[in-house]
Amino acid sequence: MTPIVDLARIYALQNQIKAVNTHNRLHQLFQKGQFEEVEYQELLEAYQFLMRLRLENQIRCISQNKPPNNFIDPKQISLMDQRILKEALAVVKKYQLRIKLRFIPYE
Repeated sequence: MTPIVDLARIYALQNQIKAVNTHNRLHQLFQKGQFEEVEYQELLEAYQFLMRLRLENQIRCISQNKPPNNFIDPKQISLMDQRILKEALAVVKKYQLRIKLRFIPYE
């Protein structure tokens, strides 16, 4: 989730968006034309999926009397979620490259 959160923060700073959560930042960036609808939807879906996995993992930890954490063992999730996780991580990789190309100067 962190790369999507960071992407939303960076673009929000650049566009003077004052929203304080990732969902609102992504929506306002979409409204300002920083993302095409397809891009906005894939970022939002990846973020929401990763957030769901994180929360389910934390609930599982608590139910096992363990401290909640953000470490998800892919073997502990369904095959369907494993496939979706791979797709979400591909989205993350795509936008990490976009940030690198747009905001990091060449040396």
